Amino acid sequence: MALGPLLQQSWLELRKTPFHVLLILVLLLSFVYIFKHFRSGKPKFPPSPPKLPIIGSLQQLGTLPHRSLHALSKKYDPIMFLDLGCAPTIVVSSADMAKEIIKTNDIIFSNRPETMAANFLYYEKHLLKSNGLKKV
Repeated sequence: MALGPLLQQSWLELRKTPFHVLLILVLLLSFVYIFKHFRSGKPKFPPSPPKLPIIGSLQQLGTLPHRSLHALSKKYDPIMFLDLGCAPTIVVSSADMAKEIIKTNDIIFSNRPETMAANFLYYEKHLLKSNGLKKV
């Protein structure tokens, strides 16, 4: 007996039974959950407020961002991660932590984001970029 028709017949029988379909769905969702939450190599970010899919944490800032950031730093930690649209941002609200970051990790945090508009307007020459790394 061929294996193909046997598998096809058992698949048809499986689809008729709602319990088996539900079991397969639960197993599939469990696998996706385990794969998503326990994979290695996931970067560890500081605590962050809940975020929305496209705008990230922008809704948390409100009309007075300085007060909102102060309230968020009290609720989470003096160092927190905010996803501001497409710009992932680390906010430091403690003077001691800011001093430590500026003193020891100044090269890592001193970059500026490149925009498509600047690349298009200046033909990727970065004439107006003033980070001190490129000389014109």
